[in-house]
Amino acid sequence: MGKTLLALKLANDWAERKKNLRQFKFAFLVFLRDFKGDLATYVKEELLPSHFDDKFTQLWTYCKENEKEIIFILDGYDELGNIDKNGIKRLILNYQDFQKSKVVVTTRPNTLQTIAQRLVIKGFSDFQMNKFIAKYFKFANEETSGRNLAKLIECDLKYRTSSSVTRSNLVHSTTGGDSKITVSPLQNDRDVLLLLRETEATTPNCREIARLLDRHCISIATSEIDFEGWSLILGQNFKKLKNLEINWRIKSRNPDQESSFTEATGELYTAFFTALRANTSITKIAVRATQDGETFTPQKIRTFFENFALCLTKPRLKEIELKEMKMEVSGELRTAVEKATSPSFKRALESVHTIKLDTYIHDLDLHYLTSSLSHSAFNLAELHLSGLELGSHGFAGLVHLIQKSKNLKKLTLSMNKEALMSKTKIFQDKSENNLTPFDLHTGSLQMSKHATQKSKHAFINQPLPDPHRELTYIFQDPLHTGIKHVPVSRGYYFIPGGQGQRLPLPICIHGQHKSIFHDLFCSIANSNLQSLTFLYPSLYLSVPDLVCLGDCLRKSKHLSRLKLPNLKNIEYYMPILLAVGGSNAIETLRIDSNTISVTDKAFQLAVCSLRHNSTLRTLSLAHWTFDLQDKHLATLYLQNLFSHSKLAEINLTQATFDLSSGMRDAPTLLLPPLLAPPHPKACPQPHGTQWGAGGGAGGAKMYTNVKIFKISDLRFKEFPGFLRKGYLLMPYLRNFPNLTQLDLSSSHTHPNTLLDDSSAITFFTLLATHLKRVRELSLANWEFSFAHYVDTCAKIGVRVKGNALKNALKTHSATSP
Repeated sequence: MGKTLLALKLANDWAERKKNLRQFKFAFLVFLRDFKGDLATYVKEELLPSHFDDKFTQLWTYCKENEKEIIFILDGYDELGNIDKNGIKRLILNYQDFQKSKVVVTTRPNTLQTIAQRLVIKGFSDFQMNKFIAKYFKFANEETSGRNLAKLIECDLKYRTSSSVTRSNLVHSTTGGDSKITVSPLQNDRDVLLLLRETEATTPNCREIARLLDRHCISIATSEIDFEGWSLILGQNFKKLKNLEINWRIKSRNPDQESSFTEATGELYTAFFTALRANTSITKIAVRATQDGETFTPQKIRTFFENFALCLTKPRLKEIELKEMKMEVSGELRTAVEKATSPSFKRALESVHTIKLDTYIHDLDLHYLTSSLSHSAFNLAELHLSGLELGSHGFAGLVHLIQKSKNLKKLTLSMNKEALMSKTKIFQDKSENNLTPFDLHTGSLQMSKHATQKSKHAFINQPLPDPHRELTYIFQDPLHTGIKHVPVSRGYYFIPGGQGQRLPLPICIHGQHKSIFHDLFCSIANSNLQSLTFLYPSLYLSVPDLVCLGDCLRKSKHLSRLKLPNLKNIEYYMPILLAVGGSNAIETLRIDSNTISVTDKAFQLAVCSLRHNSTLRTLSLAHWTFDLQDKHLATLYLQNLFSHSKLAEINLTQATFDLSSGMRDAPTLLLPPLLAPPHPKACPQPHGTQWGAGGGAGGAKMYTNVKIFKISDLRFKEFPGFLRKGYLLMPYLRNFPNLTQLDLSSSHTHPNTLLDDSSAITFFTLLATHLKRVRELSLANWEFSFAHYVDTCAKIGVRVKGNALKNALKTHSATSP
C-alpha cells in the first residue's frame, strides 16, 4: 500500500461514514505535491466546486469554530516545496488555527522525525498476503502470474520475508493528535530480481521469476543488480518477451544518480551477453547510452562492445538498434561487427532485417561496417545510419552494400550534424540554442558549401541532351493558356522570359557531377530500394546533388517513398517535384519545410509534373507558403491537378496560400476562391463528369480520389484583412465527397475563431451533408462556447445520425471552455 493509496482510503472511509470517522463533519484531502500558497486558498480552489465561492467564507468560519469536527489528510509531505512548508508545518504542530483538529500526514521515514510517538501498522500475514495477491492479479486479469508469485513465496522463507507487500509505519504525535503515515512503495522489477539474490538461484526459482517478468518489452539498466539477476534468468523459457532495451550507464559523481547504483563489471557483462545470446525468445536488441554527467572512457566503451559482440552472433536475431549514442564508439562498433562476422561464427547476422545506428560513424569505419554487412546480413531489409562522416571510402562501401543487398528496401541517412556545424564560424561562436533565424540560414549556406565543394560546378562546359525529350511532360500546355515553357540549355535551368528564378531540371551530367552522392544515387536507381529518407539534408545536399537525386527518382523502378524535409528554398525542391512526373514507382513524397515560398512559375511547372504522374498517392507539403500572383490561372491549374492525379492523401499542415496580391475581385464570404462549389441542385456524378451546365475549366467538379486531407492550421489569404482557416475552409472541402479522414486542427498559437451554438450546428450540418464518409475527424484546439449545451449537442447528433461522422465524433474531442 502506497502513501497516496492510504490517504485515499481514509478519505473514502470518511465518505462512507465508517464508524471510526463518523465524528468528523468535514474531511479535507490535500495533495501536498500540488500545494501552493495557503491552506484556505487550496481548499477553495481545488476542493470545492466553483459555484461555492460565495459561501466559502461562511464555511471556513464554521470550520474554525468547530475544530474537533474537522480532519485534514495531508498526502506526501516529503514532496512539498520548501517555500510552502512553513504553513503546513504550523498546522501539523498546532501553532495556528485548527489546534483541536485531527491531522494525518503521509511521508517518507526520514522526514518529520521530531514527532516522537510512533505506532506500527503490522504487515500482512501469510494468509492475508496470499489473499491480496489473488485479488490483485484477478483484477489485473493475470491470475496465472498471481499463482506463480504465491508459489514462489511459498518456496523459500527469504522470499516470504522480503515480499511483505505492506511495510509501513504509523507515527502519532501526542500534541493535538497529529499523525504521520510512512508507507514504502510496492515492488518493481529490481525488487523481484533482488529476491533472486537473497535465495538460491535454483532452476524452479528462476523459472518463477521469469514468468513474473515475462512481457513484450523489457528495459534493463547496466547496474550490478539488474545484470546479475538477468544473467541467471535469461536462459528460461519466455513466451512474451521479444524486445530488450539495454540502458548503458556508468557510475558517476552526479548527485542526481541514485546512491544504490553499482556499475557492472566486465565479468557481469560477459555473463549477461552470453546468456542473452542463448535466449531463444528475444529478437530485438536496443542499446541506449545514458550519460549521467560522466564521460564514457575509451576503456569502458571497449569493455562494453567486446561483450556486445556476443549478442550479434545470436541466432534468429532480427533487429539491432543503437539509440542516441552521441560519443565516439565508431571504432569499437566496427570491431564488434567484424568479430561477430568472422569465420569463427557461422551465419552471424544472417537473420537480421533491421539495423539502426544513431551514432557517429567515421569514413573508414563505415567502409568496413558495410563490407561486413554485405557478406553476412543477406536478409537486411532496413538500414538507418545517422551521424555519418562525408568521405569517399564509407560511401563506396555503402554503394557496394546497396548493389549487393537484394532485400534492402528501406534506407535512412544523415550526416554528422555536429561535425558539419563545427566547420562554420557561426556555429563555433554560438551555441545551437542561441542561434537566430538569420544565423541558421547563413550557417546552413556555409555548411552546404563546405559539404559540396566538389560538385558546385557540376553543370559547366558539358554537352547537354535535349530536355524536351527527357522531360516532355513539363513543357506541355495542358490548359491551352498559350504560355510556352522553354528551358535554357546551359545548366538545365528553366528561366522564365530569360530572367528571374532559376529552376533546375532533374537531369544529371554524369561526367561532371563529382559529389560523393553521385554514385550513391546511381546505385539506388538500379537497386530494389523502395524507401529513402534523408535527415537534415540542407546541411550537405547541394542543388547538383538534388538534380542527381531527381534523375535517380525518374529512372528507379522500385523507389516508392521519399522523405526529404527542410530544404532551404524552392530551387532545391524543383528537381524532385519535376522528376515525379517521369517516375513510374513513386507513391509517397514527403517534402515538408517551413522556409519554402512558391511563386507562380514554379507552381505551374510542379503541377504540370504532378498531373502527369499516375502512381503518386501521398503528398506532404506541410509549412509551405504559396505566394501566387495570378489567382485565375492558379485556379485552373489546381482543378486540372485534382482532376487528373491519383492523389489519395494530401498534407498541407500549417501551409499558407497567399492570393491577396493577385485578387481581381473581392470574394463573397464563404464562397471558395479556388474550387467552385457544386451546383445546389446537382447530384453526385461519377468521377470525371462536370457539375452544372457550364462545363469548361470554370465548371465545378467532384474530386473523388482524395481520401485523407490534413489541413491543420491551413491559411488562405484571399485579400487584405481576410484570412480563411478552420471551418471557413468548408467550401473547399465539399468538392471532395470521398474524404474519410479530415484534420482541421488549429495550432496553440493561432486558435480558430470561437464557435457558438449556431455556428457549430451549421459546421456539422455541412460536414454531414457533403462529407458523408468521414470516419476520423480532428478538431484539436478548437474553441466552442455553447449557451444551450444539451440542446446544441442533441441537434448536432441528429445532423450526423446514420453518418460515418458519428463514430469520428466519439474518438476526437475538441476543447470546450
